[in-house]
Amino acid sequence: MRVSGTFGDRTVGLLARCSLERAAVSVSTGACRVDAAAGSYARRTPEQSVLYLVVREHLETFLTMVREERGKDLPHYVEQELRRFLRCGVLAHGFLRVACLECGEEIIVAFSCKCRGACPSCSARRMCGTAAHLVDRVMPVDVAVRQWVLTVPHEVRRLLALRPAALTGCGRIFVEELARWQKQAAKARGIDGGETGAVTFVQRFNSMLGCFVHFHLVVPDGVFTRTSKDAAAATFHRGPAPSRQDIAAVAARVELRMTRWLRRRGFVDERPEEERSNETAEPSPLEVCMQLSLFGGTFLCLDDDGTPVPVASPRARAGNNSPWAAETGGFNVHAGVTVDATDREGLERLLRYGARPAFSSERLSLLPDGRVAYLLRRPRSNGATHLVLDPIVFLARIASLNGTAVRTWTSMRFISSSCSSRYASAMLRIRPRRSFRLRTCSESTSTSLKRPRKTFSIIRCRASAPTVGFDRNASNSG
Repeated sequence: MRVSGTFGDRTVGLLARCSLERAAVSVSTGACRVDAAAGSYARRTPEQSVLYLVVREHLETFLTMVREERGKDLPHYVEQELRRFLRCGVLAHGFLRVACLECGEEIIVAFSCKCRGACPSCSARRMCGTAAHLVDRVMPVDVAVRQWVLTVPHEVRRLLALRPAALTGCGRIFVEELARWQKQAAKARGIDGGETGAVTFVQRFNSMLGCFVHFHLVVPDGVFTRTSKDAAAATFHRGPAPSRQDIAAVAARVELRMTRWLRRRGFVDERPEEERSNETAEPSPLEVCMQLSLFGGTFLCLDDDGTPVPVASPRARAGNNSPWAAETGGFNVHAGVTVDATDREGLERLLRYGARPAFSSERLSLLPDGRVAYLLRRPRSNGATHLVLDPIVFLARIASLNGTAVRTWTSMRFISSSCSSRYASAMLRIRPRRSFRLRTCSESTSTSLKRPRKTFSIIRCRASAPTVGFDRNASNSG
């Protein structure tokens, strides 16, 4: 790989330290996408998207309003996330020139921003890469898995969104209680010494761009035991499906332990009501954005031309009578999604769902009056199909999705009191990194899930805007 050129006053020699595999994968999955019908590449044009236009036109107004109304700025990492998005995929902020060794075809790939909350493109690429990595190198083969979802009360949810320690603690408690139930169920069937693990996805959003922190866990639907004490091998024992009483017991244990955790760290005000202050604490700018993400906006039904159609009042939601869900004290646990041991594509789809972006830019549209309309995944009970937002409120929702400076998105836990690394590797069957081989344009890259493929080989860097500073976080191609 050859990398040359400058970007502003800084040489992009750091790109030479990137491995050829990482660079080639980034090239084929970021700012370029495969046009299967034509057999060629088409560059992504973020400058023409609705999201880019809204951020570009209203970002400075939004930041000024926050500064004037709250007396302080948004956290620096939130502002930088939005500003970096405006440089994502734009050739004026740097690009790579890529050529195929076999046919000589050349393409230009712009740098990406690597944002997690504001950029759907980078988040979608991370989703595909995370799911493929977990399926190929982490998740055990021929093992059924189950998805467990935990939602918490509104007061706790707000705390999880603002305190990384509380978020980590709640996720750890949920994983440990699931492992506790699985081991007890295995022991009741005569299986001693069972161990398990989990992949945790932290989702900070709901389907309506609201700040809604909850957990998705992908857990083996059973336990592992050692084949022998000295051998680094494990045997999987699939457990029974949880009953509603089992799910309620897990929810109750999570509520009990999380309440104790919050009380020990002083997050629960246990003073008598008459001793508490009547004055509420002044919310921070990020907390105000979180409140707007939950209450700002109007649900409408729009025609194809964007004309609002009258809708009836929404009906009250019925209670959840699913046999796979239970709630205790506002802590709701759902365990109704499973993937068969032989369905690897289904497992990858489930992992993609856990790692998915907060929203899709393709569902955004601009109304004639300048408001932003977001197409809902399914119509509401009153027939409303879109969430209509003022541009400033829309940016507040996007800002609230960034959470805290220390953000937890995906984690893997192996639950064992005394387990060696050999045993953990045997249980999860972590395989060594596969050898890398370049592919040329003539080789087939088709796959059922359309995974990123390593296609091009020679990489050179050109700088087209020498006055723009180089962003060390936008290291290579998108």
